[in-house]
Amino acid sequence: ETGSGGLVDKIIISQESLGRFINNVLPGAYTNVTKIDFARLDREASLQVVGVYGSKSEIVRFLHSLGSIDDEVAALLLVEDDVSINMRPSLRSGIYVISSTTPDDSLAETLVRYAIYWPEETTWNDDATGSVRKNRVTFMRYLTCLADQIRALISPEHEAKLVFKDTDQADDSDQDGFEMSWNDFEDANVDDRLFKFEVAKTNEQAEAVKIRPGFTVPHHAFCTPTVNIPTSTGSTRQESLIPQFVAGETVQAVATTRFMPGVDHTRKINETFSEYRFAAELRKYGSVVLAPSVDDAGFEILLKKGGLKNQDFAAYSAYRDSLEKAERKIQQEEKEEVEKSLAEIKANSTRLLDQVTRYLAPKICDLYPTLDPEELLPVKLQGDQEGSSQASEDLAHFYHVRAAYKGAARAIDQATADPKFGSIGSSNFARLKKRFLIVKGFLEKHKDLSEEQRSELANAISLNGELPSALKETQASWARLNPLPFVKAVALKLNLTKESNDDETLKAYSKVNEPADTDFLKSLADMVTKEPILAAGADELRDLALRGLRLTLESAAKSLTDKMISSQEREVHDAVKSFAKTRFTSAKQEATSVLRQTIAKCLLREGKQPVLTIEDAKPSRSWNSDFVLKAWYNQRSDPSYETSVWTLDLSEDDKLKLKENPLHIPAPKMPRSATKFELPVGWRIRIRLWVFSLATGFSIDRPTCSIPTASGRKYAVAVDEQMRLVALAITEPGSVSLQEFLMDETFSTMHSRGSPLSLTSWYTDGIPEFTQIAFFSGSEELCLVEASGRVRVLSIPSRSFRPAAIHLPTKPLYVRSSPDGAALVVVEGTQRGPKLVRVFHRASFGSNKDGIVNHLPENFNLTYNFCITSTGARQKAFLMAFDLANQRVISSALEISRKETEYQFRAKDEASNSARETTTVHNSLINCFSEVWERFPVAAAIQRQTVSEAGRQSPTVTFVSSLASYSFRSYFKRMVQDFEKLSRKPTEQRLTRITVDASPFDEVGFAASSTSQYKAGEWIAELLCLIPIHIAVTSENRFVPLKDGVLDSALERELLGAEVSKIIDSISLGWYESIFSSYMANKPVKVVSSMGEQSVGKSYSLNHMVDSSFAGSAVRTTEDCLVVALDFEGVKSIERTAQEDMLLVLFNTALSNLVIFRNNFALSRDVADMFTSFQASTHLFDPSANQRLFKGLLTIVIKDVVDGDKRDIVKEFFAKFSQIVSREQATNFITVLHNSQLTVIPWSVIQSREFYALFGKLRNLLFSQKSTHGTAGEFLITLKTLMAKMKAQDWGSLDQTVIKHRVAALTEMLQAALEYGRSGPTFDADELRNLDDQAVVEHSDHNAKFYIGKDEGERELALASLLDAWGVDPARSTVDGVATYLNDLATSRITHVEKWIEQNLSRFPADNSDIRNLKRDFKDLAERLRNATNPTIVVQRTCALLPASTPRNIVMTDRFFASSRPVIMESMSAILFSISVARLAILLDAKVAKAIARSRVTTKKASTNAQRRFINAGRQEHPCRRQCEADGICEVNTTPHSVETTFTGKHSTFSYTKYTQRAKRLDCARVIPPGKLAHDERHICSTDEDPFHYCEESCQNCGYICTLPLGHLQPEHDTAHGSMERTAWAVEGNSDAVVEVKGRKFAAQDDGAPQLCSSICRNLGRHAHIDYCRNAKGQCQEAESEHIDTPMLPNRNRAKDWVSHKVFWARTGFKDPYSNDEQTEFALCDVQCAGPEHQATATQPARPSFCTLPIFHPPHPINWQAPGNSTYVSGDGHSFGCPNPNNLRQAFHVIFVLDKSGSMTYTDRRPLQGQPVTAKITRSNNNRFGAVLSALYGFWITRGSGTTGPRRDAYSVITFESHAQTQISNDSTSTSDQLLDRLVQLSADGGTNFDAALRETRTVMVNNWSTDRSPVVVFLSDGECWVNDNTIYDLCNQAVSQGKPVSFHAVSFGQDSSSTPLRRMVTVAERVAQDAPRDPLTPVVPCSYSDAIDTIRLAETFINIADSLKKPRAALLRA
Repeated sequence: ETGSGGLVDKIIISQESLGRFINNVLPGAYTNVTKIDFARLDREASLQVVGVYGSKSEIVRFLHSLGSIDDEVAALLLVEDDVSINMRPSLRSGIYVISSTTPDDSLAETLVRYAIYWPEETTWNDDATGSVRKNRVTFMRYLTCLADQIRALISPEHEAKLVFKDTDQADDSDQDGFEMSWNDFEDANVDDRLFKFEVAKTNEQAEAVKIRPGFTVPHHAFCTPTVNIPTSTGSTRQESLIPQFVAGETVQAVATTRFMPGVDHTRKINETFSEYRFAAELRKYGSVVLAPSVDDAGFEILLKKGGLKNQDFAAYSAYRDSLEKAERKIQQEEKEEVEKSLAEIKANSTRLLDQVTRYLAPKICDLYPTLDPEELLPVKLQGDQEGSSQASEDLAHFYHVRAAYKGAARAIDQATADPKFGSIGSSNFARLKKRFLIVKGFLEKHKDLSEEQRSELANAISLNGELPSALKETQASWARLNPLPFVKAVALKLNLTKESNDDETLKAYSKVNEPADTDFLKSLADMVTKEPILAAGADELRDLALRGLRLTLESAAKSLTDKMISSQEREVHDAVKSFAKTRFTSAKQEATSVLRQTIAKCLLREGKQPVLTIEDAKPSRSWNSDFVLKAWYNQRSDPSYETSVWTLDLSEDDKLKLKENPLHIPAPKMPRSATKFELPVGWRIRIRLWVFSLATGFSIDRPTCSIPTASGRKYAVAVDEQMRLVALAITEPGSVSLQEFLMDETFSTMHSRGSPLSLTSWYTDGIPEFTQIAFFSGSEELCLVEASGRVRVLSIPSRSFRPAAIHLPTKPLYVRSSPDGAALVVVEGTQRGPKLVRVFHRASFGSNKDGIVNHLPENFNLTYNFCITSTGARQKAFLMAFDLANQRVISSALEISRKETEYQFRAKDEASNSARETTTVHNSLINCFSEVWERFPVAAAIQRQTVSEAGRQSPTVTFVSSLASYSFRSYFKRMVQDFEKLSRKPTEQRLTRITVDASPFDEVGFAASSTSQYKAGEWIAELLCLIPIHIAVTSENRFVPLKDGVLDSALERELLGAEVSKIIDSISLGWYESIFSSYMANKPVKVVSSMGEQSVGKSYSLNHMVDSSFAGSAVRTTEDCLVVALDFEGVKSIERTAQEDMLLVLFNTALSNLVIFRNNFALSRDVADMFTSFQASTHLFDPSANQRLFKGLLTIVIKDVVDGDKRDIVKEFFAKFSQIVSREQATNFITVLHNSQLTVIPWSVIQSREFYALFGKLRNLLFSQKSTHGTAGEFLITLKTLMAKMKAQDWGSLDQTVIKHRVAALTEMLQAALEYGRSGPTFDADELRNLDDQAVVEHSDHNAKFYIGKDEGERELALASLLDAWGVDPARSTVDGVATYLNDLATSRITHVEKWIEQNLSRFPADNSDIRNLKRDFKDLAERLRNATNPTIVVQRTCALLPASTPRNIVMTDRFFASSRPVIMESMSAILFSISVARLAILLDAKVAKAIARSRVTTKKASTNAQRRFINAGRQEHPCRRQCEADGICEVNTTPHSVETTFTGKHSTFSYTKYTQRAKRLDCARVIPPGKLAHDERHICSTDEDPFHYCEESCQNCGYICTLPLGHLQPEHDTAHGSMERTAWAVEGNSDAVVEVKGRKFAAQDDGAPQLCSSICRNLGRHAHIDYCRNAKGQCQEAESEHIDTPMLPNRNRAKDWVSHKVFWARTGFKDPYSNDEQTEFALCDVQCAGPEHQATATQPARPSFCTLPIFHPPHPINWQAPGNSTYVSGDGHSFGCPNPNNLRQAFHVIFVLDKSGSMTYTDRRPLQGQPVTAKITRSNNNRFGAVLSALYGFWITRGSGTTGPRRDAYSVITFESHAQTQISNDSTSTSDQLLDRLVQLSADGGTNFDAALRETRTVMVNNWSTDRSPVVVFLSDGECWVNDNTIYDLCNQAVSQGKPVSFHAVSFGQDSSSTPLRRMVTVAERVAQDAPRDPLTPVVPCSYSDAIDTIRLAETFINIADSLKKPRAALLRA
């Protein structure tokens, strides 16, 4: 990857190949990198691993012998690593695992696998580069950890160069040699530790040039394709696209071009847009086509929301008018039609009633056959019945209504089926019927009655006659239809019983079988036939029946008629409305069609691209104001040239070597991808491209400048990168000139630099043709090469040629300056032949006419396109060229020696030292073991226990070589002994146990029986824990988490502005994920980290403490816990800012249990400065809100301390830390970040026994710390959450964020968990797991699929599936049986999910609102699941309506289960059900079926409120849905709502992340008791006795809410602070004033949102805040404030004050978020010393000197002087702790150019009052000109204050109107009053001429030029006069040619609209001054433009020019 120092190597594990390997070992054990089944791997698989390393050729031989590769692959592997022409695949250096044989189906036999270290090309070279050596040691460390048995394959070539030093005399004893005397040390060979250096003179020889071989860069793109280019005539032409160099002087790139034919690009759109974006999206396209699939609704959306109506608004208006007109017309016609139809219905109502009566009469008589329908009709209708035909005609209207109206037909059917026709509704008929039957019974039982008795008995029936006296008493009884008294009276009267009280007999008589009325009347005639005496009673019964049925008929007819008429009216309304709607729809479709055609024509624009085809447009389902657009567009791209710019880059190692060795030849690398841009076919790159800065990029949107062309005019172009100059040598007939252009700092625009310089006078012998021109780099000397071969050097500043010239013998191929400007390099020769380089040194140009000639190597013979550039320093020049035949760039190094003495720091006596040492070439094949032992621990303080000892064999190293094994054994033994003696490392005899052997290749046993056998899971875990992973970086003051160890730019862009939860989910720790989340998820975690300054041994110490492999492996396993080690880059690095250091410290201290801070220490060092990053981070996270963080012990390790110094050093630290704690008090970083724990360890020097013994002490410290991370699974979540919060700059509670993230994850899976018992909506999804340790939740659940959604069809299918899986025939089961089965399934699933939720939330507080809401949702969904699977609910509710005798055991038929399935529909209240009776077949009688039908109707009509009451009246308690009513804020969303947005200000536009905060009011936590609709208590979000609520105050600047509890006792509120979106910038000065913060420029009224409350003050440095004035103007007396008299934006009309930092935060009421040190700094005055010595230079940053007094202090006495002149007081009363710059300052020649035109006589401005000379000026010029003189006098006075001795400045004054005149010239002796006296008599008059004034200024400047004084021009005017750019360029260039640039200050005294020429003058002067040669002794005073709108401002402007470093104040003001 590209690191801060260049390209760096990063070692990672290939996840794809890791998965293949694991599944090869045990199929199915690897799902992804986070899901590896280690336990199964340990149980079912084992590994035998042999390590292999060595020579490449021998490794290839070994692989070939295994059959792993064929001959072709073997040949490819032996090709060198350089990227070949065809970019062939290559094998990266690394460790690869390969099996010895292909595994069979059976895994019974353990296969031997080989871990092979594949080296780089120079890995085994003893002089390999630093990066190669580092990789060698790192990979050998991995290899020795992964395999106990190692084979070293040594090729014959390497074998021949091995040197076995002193092996013959090797000591074979077993003594380790640790006991050594000082004499032993004297004899010891330690010369290799003595390095001598010297500073030597070099290059004292004469000018010379040497050519050495350079680098080669092959690439497949370096070719010359020939393509056919289409022309405007339709034909084609051939063109060769030759690569070009894109070369700067220090940056190299290559541009390749390919032809891109025009093609069609199709892109599909299916996105949701907001209303604004919807219209904006459609406006992006050149043409729009509406597809036929766009319906009218979609077209209307496009019209109204997509803005299509604006395409032809007139047509759209006409469309709307026509629709409104049609709608009104149709509505009127609809109304008339309805009124007409209703009138007709009303007119026919009587007729309909009569016909309904006639229709119903026969229907009634069908039930009573003995009755005639005519008898039932009313009397008025009886006379009409004269014939059947007439009756049929009279019913015609009735039948018409029945046929025409469906509602009427339904009413008729219901009426004819009315059961009331079956009974006669008359009480008299009922009584008479009862009497008749009783008398009939008497007659039948008593046949012996006399006729008189029979007659009297028959008379007793009648109700019309006189009742017998005996029967009168029964009248009341009959009213109740009680026949017993009647029977008793009859019986007594007729003496039918002996005793009147014989109740049993009487009851028997009274009990008669009453038939239905219809049956009774049918049998009445038969009864009269049998008993004629009953005829009178029968007739009376018949009459009563007729009367009753007539009443029934009349009522039924009236009711039916009303229903029919109502149905007619309703259906008439519906029919008319439907017809009207159809007509309107038709009219609308017709109008829409016309409008659509019109709009479509407008949208289709010929030739406009791209063309968007819209297929559909509809509203979004998720948001009402959003719209979904489905479309596609086809864009035809024109033919073009695609240019790819490939930037060559150097590796970090190359850059380091170039610094160490000037002769090193680097190896530039091609990037993987190129920067591309396209040019139209008509455009070509005519000369070349230049890359000046990779950071600035480039753009071809428009030409940077336009150069006019003319016939006969020719150009030659030269570019100088350092000076940012472009020069054009222009030749045309009769003249030659030079035009200069200046590029801006970003190289994006060019401006002409003065008038063209004519060179014609220098060519008296004719106008030459320039073939090439070139700058001497870094200068303004230009070499012009003429066609004749003459080369001359033009000095642009002096505008003259050097006297000397040279003549080239041939036309050069290439002419350029060397990158350092030392020489001119000329390439000569032929395009396809030998070439030479001719070099002319700049210093001696012309003295050597032939130059220094060197022939280029033969590989340059066929080269094209030359380029000279440099790598590293500019002196390291390389000549590059294209060798297109071989598709590569070749180069030669040019060593150009100047004629001067250079000095070099180098090693002394290198030759003699090297002679004394034995030179080795490839001994690293053996020494690599020693390198591993030196860099990494042999036996660490905390040792790894990942791999168990079972199956392990003794370690062996077998050298596969033909050399004798004795040589290797002896060499290895001596290597071990030397290492142990010198390093003093604890080894625990591990090295002496290594068995060393050697054997030829054909004899060695690679898979020996003594190979260690590992459990597969343990070995893979060891591999994963061994390789480090890079988890985060800091960049641009941001914390950037990496994904799988690699910086992913696409992911980084995606996460800009993302919420914390999304960031957490995107973070992946690569191969460590599975370690933390599964294999070791339940182990407790200890975190140890190492920090400190650079190069203090952080990684080395951490490695030897925890057995890690840093730079950086992160995990080590011990018996008791998992040790996580974090290694950090050095703090205070020049590559990082203080903010980035602070982020690293914060991340480290938050996680670690032990923080080891290593440093070098000197007693003069400031400890507080050392721990600045620690103290700065104390104000971000609140430890009290993050109980799991900031608990680590800080251990400060002071390296290399001898025993005599340790106590003094500790005392010094104690004193320094005491000061920090005393100053910071409770906010000191030790308390806040480290739980008040700190340990100081003066560490012994390395290679001492104490050095390594102290690691054991660190181990004890680590294990004595309380574990704060729980298990590894919990630590993983904590780590990711912390990283995400830091990236999002969310400083709220980590625990709250973890809970929210966990609840969100569970909520997302909850429905799938209930429906499938899985984490996703399929049975293939993962099982439910504990997210902390990935353990599967134990359960007895089944693979049953439930459905709890709202789709009825899906629910029915799910229920059917459950029943199908039952295995029992549902047709033979009962409802209870089915219910029990389904209930068991539901209970099992709910229990499973509930257990899953509890396991995942058990470590969090149960009363958390998010957890409560999750559990509430779970209960609701669980209840829904139960109800969705309970078929008895409907039946039970139905049966509740039935009589008690109805059987509950209802048998259901096959049709219920097998065919229809019950539709169980859930209402919105999630409880009510209905079921279709038509789909049930229940064995009940008709009454049961009717009851079920009534139940169904009732259910459908139930309202939502009734349903809710039904729920709440249930049998169980349920949650309250109301919100909390308590005071305060329930929850502050501590995760800031971050939005990636764009800031657009007056001076800059950029993207930034905006942080805001949300307050939430939570739901009530109480439950509603069973049977109630609400609880009685107050709604509150927590059931705790004292529930926590946040304070309601918010920061007035950013809106962040106080995080303290409501009613807190702290006097100040506290919060984390966010974006200052409630503020705007207020900037002191005019409308153009800006403030620069972190490189961004802001102007008044710019939004303050990009700034954070908690960092803006730190970014501003010393500063003042602004606030609205609290008092009347002029009465401000508040301390630490200063009233602002000048109106300021924003809110210009409101008075404002400057206030101190302390007052500002006190007014906010919030705690000051800055440290005490910062607060102390901010309390001081913000005024700086104006001395130039404090300004930044090219080599060092600015060193400002601030006033030492408090801010807003009164002026200090000016006459005060500190002893020794070390401090001074400025003229305005500020005290500075530096020498007075006025005594040291630069002298100036100040030329005042004053406008005295007629407009200066205006009196709107007058002289400044209160000056001693005011009266003198007003007597002659009480006007604008007088105001100028007044201000001028103030400048002279101020400039001369504070100085001693004569005035060093000289003043000139020029006045101008139509002409210019010098009034004062170069005066350095006159006093201010004397100068004024010479001007006060002048008067204003005349016109305005800027050009004349500037020409006069140039004359005065040149005539009075002095090398001791720098020119300053102060140009003042109140009018507008256009000025020629060349005039001001000539003035400024003249000053530069004289030796010093002019400092130009323009002052506008008029309207802003007149200021453009003045601003232009300043712009030109600035450009010329920036490009002028720098003189470090006389720094340039910057140019300026000032807008002096009144007299006071004018005076201030002049004074500010004298003191140009006084910075304007700026602050953010709340809106």
